[in-house]
Amino acid sequence: MKSGKIKIMIFLVLSAVIVVAVLGYAIYRQRAQEETSMGKNAVFVSENPAFDFTFEYPSKEWSLQEEQGRRQKYNAVYLRGPIDSANDFATIIAITVKPLGEAKGASELLGAYLEMSSNLPKFKVLNKNDLSIGGEKAVSALYEQEMLLPRETLNAKPVAVNGHTVFLVKNEKAYEFTFLVIADQDKDYLPIFAHILKTFKFQK
Repeated sequence: MKSGKIKIMIFLVLSAVIVVAVLGYAIYRQRAQEETSMGKNAVFVSENPAFDFTFEYPSKEWSLQEEQGRRQKYNAVYLRGPIDSANDFATIIAITVKPLGEAKGASELLGAYLEMSSNLPKFKVLNKNDLSIGGEKAVSALYEQEMLLPRETLNAKPVAVNGHTVFLVKNEKAYEFTFLVIADQDKDYLPIFAHILKTFKFQK
């Protein structure tokens, strides 16, 4: 009788140890992945007054470029990631700032964006979420679409691409965050986009 209870106790203890080990390894892998993906961080600060914010981004393998619209009033900062040689495609993260216009808020901007994108090949919205960025309320959507890659080549083939788009509104300006990545590589680069959103702060 005692032997049976002891075996049950040992089984329960071993089960608990296995669960803790598995969870611990999962957490370790997640942290290791984030550290590997991010590497050393740089801080974005611009002399352009339209970019009234800062954020952290990877200092290695990512190039940063600022752009200002001429015909349309907008300012954008682009982060170009490593190029996938098989598809000649670089992961892109962009933050665009433009006047709010007639839109009433972030939800309306996101809805209009998704409606406009609905004509893209095999476009499908996967989910929508509410979140907070820089202390402001924001809305986001994850969607998938199909692109012919490599672009403008005879051997181009359909490739699934994921898009993450976030909108927030502050001081009559619309802030759009866009992350485009080959679907199979989404989990590899998503921690970078998430870190940019997490460290995004408006300057006082």
